[in-house]
Amino acid sequence: MSTLDFLTLTELSERIRHRCISPVEVARLCLGRINEYDGILSSYATVTGDRALKQASLAEQEINNGRWRGPLHGVPIALKDLISTDGVVTTAGMSLYKDHVPRFDATVVERLDRAGAVILGKLKTAEGALFNHHPSVTPPRNPWIIGREYLPAVLGSRRPRDCVLVRSVRTRLALSACPAAVVG
Repeated sequence: MSTLDFLTLTELSERIRHRCISPVEVARLCLGRINEYDGILSSYATVTGDRALKQASLAEQEINNGRWRGPLHGVPIALKDLISTDGVVTTAGMSLYKDHVPRFDATVVERLDRAGAVILGKLKTAEGALFNHHPSVTPPRNPWIIGREYLPAVLGSRRPRDCVLVRSVRTRLALSACPAAVVG
């Protein structure tokens, strides 16, 4: 494990801001852990490694030039596979949308881009975030207890199993499109 494994988003952000660690180094660490563990955990619907490394490189250049955008600048995150992302397959956990590639970014993605966040990819979700996983989809596994499919509810997900990889690959933030009223 890396010394970065259990940093909070705030701690990681401060280290990036003060150039104690490179956003590119952090992105590579996260992508490496996704590559190493997602075959077992099955948490990502799509990994956007090239995009993440480009975003991390841009963040690093900006921070080195004194342009820090804020606490998400250079920080790796993952999006729920419900959030439209220009040029990235977005299935909403449905086989019907297996080839759906939006030609626009959802507002939250636009704002994350403006904040300089590094998007690692899309996390699996149950069909439409309402039902069980489609039979053709391997449900995510609990990284702490591999035999279980889900964790207790965290990060506001309506479906607890949808937040599985957040701490296991040390993604600092995962976003879901599930409204708080539904979450409860």
